[in-house]
Amino acid sequence: MADKPKLPFQIECKSTYPFFEPIAAFDRIKVAYRYAQDCLQANPRYEYQLRNLNSGDVFAVSLYKGWGAAA
Repeated sequence: MADKPKLPFQIECKSTYPFFEPIAAFDRIKVAYRYAQDCLQANPRYEYQLRNLNSGDVFAVSLYKGWGAAA
């Protein structure tokens, strides 16, 4: 049986390529999502998603009003 990854929350970006590619990984989902939001704010023309490597779940990343104060 394979070991669980030490950094299970992977941030993926779709920029100039027609597919998502991994750009960072974290051990805490809140930190990972905040990083992805920072990326989206800096590069709003790109798409970002967060992938949980343990469960296989994928979450689209979006900004919401007041997001900087909440995280």
